[in-house]
Amino acid sequence: MKFAKKPVSAVLIILLAISGVSGPYRAADPAYDTALTDEASVSYPVISTADGEELSTVIAEAIPSDADEVQSFSFPEPVEAVADPNENDPICIAGENAVNFGKLLKDLVNMFETQDPRYDQIIEEDLDAIEAVSRKDHSVASSIAEQWLSTYMNRNYQQFIYNGGENAGDLSSSGIPNSRQHAIVVLGYALDFGKMQEELKQRCDAAAALARSFPSSIIVCSGGATGSYNPDKNTEAGLMKKYMVETRGIDASRIYIDEEATDTQQNAENTLRILQENNIKYMTIVTSAYHQRRGQAVYNAAAQLYRVRYGYSVEIVGNYNYGRDAIPKQDVRIAAWQIAGILDLPEDVINTIPRRIIEEDSSDAS
Repeated sequence: MKFAKKPVSAVLIILLAISGVSGPYRAADPAYDTALTDEASVSYPVISTADGEELSTVIAEAIPSDADEVQSFSFPEPVEAVADPNENDPICIAGENAVNFGKLLKDLVNMFETQDPRYDQIIEEDLDAIEAVSRKDHSVASSIAEQWLSTYMNRNYQQFIYNGGENAGDLSSSGIPNSRQHAIVVLGYALDFGKMQEELKQRCDAAAALARSFPSSIIVCSGGATGSYNPDKNTEAGLMKKYMVETRGIDASRIYIDEEATDTQQNAENTLRILQENNIKYMTIVTSAYHQRRGQAVYNAAAQLYRVRYGYSVEIVGNYNYGRDAIPKQDVRIAAWQIAGILDLPEDVINTIPRRIIEEDSSDAS
């Protein structure tokens, strides 16, 4: 399925030919965040740039035949760069495009739950409708759809699991870079009487092991004072940092925290602000394995919205997890509702997205 349209510059191709270069949340809404420990698995079911002959001719004429003349060769005046066609497009996600985004999210849920191949075409039509209003909105929508397909709909989706120990083990195929421009983003979990629950500690154990294996990366924790009884107003982020420093020996200077977020949208936005301030280009999400797909879907949506609003881009390049992989019942519905919240869609539009069915035996999870 093809979502993004990425034109290739003929000027770039010419320059490459000349130079010889070759190619290369959480504090989540409790109304929709329960029942996630029911980990029942779900079965997964040219540009064209220029005519080749013309391009060869241009290159041949531009490069002198005598090698001695190459050093004195001067390039012609640079061609004025073509403006980004999306630059001046309005952002209409919560306005004129709201109904289209609501339909896209509803159809993504139905695509997963029915496994009906006809939804491929339906999703394409949803994206076309969004693009007709705003190409900038389309860039956000297509990324949301691509992320959904690569996680929820991908039979070969691979999770990297923490198996205990001081270090993360062999992650050579994970895509995680050991770079100062990389961040380990640890997703929170509701506090119990102002204290970390075991699941949050285990997420921090995984994050600490990953941090030791990738010593150039920073760590970001987000989450305010959560839980039904928290008289001391302890925060998830504050306790996570304290635990990793005092129990797991991580240097405190590597850990950045946001203690203000009280819902999914604030968690994601505040995390992205921290990443931007530290010039981070890549991030790996650390959470429980059953929660990873939703974490990626929600944070990717937040990152795309942040990009079109503020011009800052960050890419999710990896995952690292505690526990076993499974897709909890109704996880896709919760993901769609949380993405709708991130996008600030109107309530009447959100209500068109399939809702989670409340179950009696449930527990709170981020």
